[in-house]
Amino acid sequence: MATYTGLDGIAGNAFVIVAGGIDLTAGEVVTQTLLVPDSTRTDRAFSVGTRVTEKDVTIGAGSNQNLDPLQLNLNIIGVNPGNSSTINGSYKLITHDTQAMANIRLKCSDWSVSVGVNVQDVYVSQGQIDFTAGSITVGGEVAVLGLVLNGGGSSVTATGDAYRVINCTLRGSGTPAEAHGIMVNAEGGLAVSEGIRCIGTGMDAAIRCGTGEYTQSPVNFAAFPTAGTQPVSSGADASGDVEGSIAIRVGTVVKYLHFWPNAS
Repeated sequence: MATYTGLDGIAGNAFVIVAGGIDLTAGEVVTQTLLVPDSTRTDRAFSVGTRVTEKDVTIGAGSNQNLDPLQLNLNIIGVNPGNSSTINGSYKLITHDTQAMANIRLKCSDWSVSVGVNVQDVYVSQGQIDFTAGSITVGGEVAVLGLVLNGGGSSVTATGDAYRVINCTLRGSGTPAEAHGIMVNAEGGLAVSEGIRCIGTGMDAAIRCGTGEYTQSPVNFAAFPTAGTQPVSSGADASGDVEGSIAIRVGTVVKYLHFWPNAS
């Protein structure tokens, strides 16, 4: 067994190379070749704190009390490669193709935040792309989050409508009345085409209310501001029986959907 002390230039950061992996003797990092699942998740390849025992983080009274326990900061330099190449800040892959296991649930990540007292903001994950130069050409796509659900050429069987790219669930009686599953915010000064765009001729409906069996359908299809605030305008039509209109775009031309004070 070989022991190295202070390889990163910081006194006291010692680690020991052992048979089967690396043991950070001054902390809690354990890497080994054999992982054995159990009911308490005691076996692990890497940990800062454990699933059962949290690691205390003491916040001081001073300004800028920030912490990033795991840091990865890459600066891409050099020249343009000869073909399409990818740089991943991290990479994960789970392969399950040997023995069918109907009781196994697979996740590349399982993140949660537990809040019991007041806080300013809470995010499970926050992502951002910044374009920092005046003129930049992107040859492919730009997306803060890129998701693909590939059924391949096989037949995939899922229960009910439980086959989806994104699953948003609002839970708990304490949920605020003004809560919403997804918010799209075009900040001041922007001019964009749509907040949500649905593409695909194989898509039967762009929006469905309720489950696949049309149960648990929302009370209203959509909510709009009062008449006089875009896209809603007030005023009767030529017949005098319409209360107002909602502006929509058909192709490149603005049209209007009429609405009445009651369903009859």
